[in-house]
Amino acid sequence: MKTLEATPILDWGHPLVARLAAQARGADDRARLIAAHRLIATRLRPVYALNEFRPVSRTLALGKGSCSQRLTVLEAVARAGGIATRVKGLRVDGRLHPRGCVMRAVSAR
Repeated sequence: MKTLEATPILDWGHPLVARLAAQARGADDRARLIAAHRLIATRLRPVYALNEFRPVSRTLALGKGSCSQRLTVLEAVARAGGIATRVKGLRVDGRLHPRGCVMRAVSAR
């Protein structure tokens, strides 16, 4: 199910998120998301991080985030712009195993 709801992580009503959403301009939803993606790519330094429960506003305030944290920023900007989203992803537990990290499917609500 797609939703526009805010969550503790997707705190899209925060002024930092609202400001980024307002700066992502485009003729339609797709163009606005592309613009938002470009802004995120230029403004948020990619880093390795395991705190996948960090609110979007905190990631923006820090100016850096992991790939999933940066994707969460894009999702929050989408919701702030009235574009409903749904996320399905993989969870990495962070432990090293002979074949790499253990991953399992999870769904966000």
